[in-house]
Amino acid sequence: MSALFLGVLIFLCVSFAAFLAMRVNLVLPTPHRSPETKAVVNVAMGMVATMTALILGLLVSSAKDKYQAEDKALKEIAVKIAFIDRALGLYGEQAQPVRAQLRNAVAASLVHRRTKTKSQFEQMIPQRSTTEALYFAVQQLSPQNETQRAVKDMVLKNMYEISQAHWMLAGQSESSVCMPLLIFVISWLVILFFSFGLFAPENGTVKIAFIISAVSVASAVFLILELDTPFDGFIKISSEPLAHTLKLLGN
Repeated sequence: MSALFLGVLIFLCVSFAAFLAMRVNLVLPTPHRSPETKAVVNVAMGMVATMTALILGLLVSSAKDKYQAEDKALKEIAVKIAFIDRALGLYGEQAQPVRAQLRNAVAASLVHRRTKTKSQFEQMIPQRSTTEALYFAVQQLSPQNETQRAVKDMVLKNMYEISQAHWMLAGQSESSVCMPLLIFVISWLVILFFSFGLFAPENGTVKIAFIISAVSVASAVFLILELDTPFDGFIKISSEPLAHTLKLLGN
């Protein structure tokens, strides 16, 4: 289920709950519409509103942390790729085929990103098989002096760290949002909007206020789901770090 679809669904549900409650209000017996009843309902719904706001805040924070962590990991990978290319340049002519292979791998990742032939983090990061092929290509280099030996060791170390980052991103590709918890929050929102409409006067200003509020809460859930998929959707991690690195490779 896409974030946009779920956001629209939540908007429709909470809006329907509010407008339904306004109609129910017309048929309620007088005692059920008394100021005392309204005060008790407001107190009870205040507790629900507090819990809903707290859980929504936690979900936004969790999704934001995941987004920032994966964005940072991608930038670190881009920096390490640039460092590897520079180091291989210092190694000498023997490493030029490996540099070309590295550049082709990054370029292929960016092509996948633009054409969306791959999904999630694989759209932006060289595939594991490509990374392993580069690792073995570096292993085949035969250092002729201490400088080349040191360069080879540094390159292998950084390639190993890139491989670790790849596995870390693969492990984080699953959703961090607890769907049962999100369902509870959506249920609370529907209950809240129903309580809001239960004692609200039926006029245009109130209806517009309900629509704006429904858009706000639906947008909050949409934002949570978008941040939870950093490499997909409308809000996604920029490929600019890799694109910038690609310009530097081979120079």
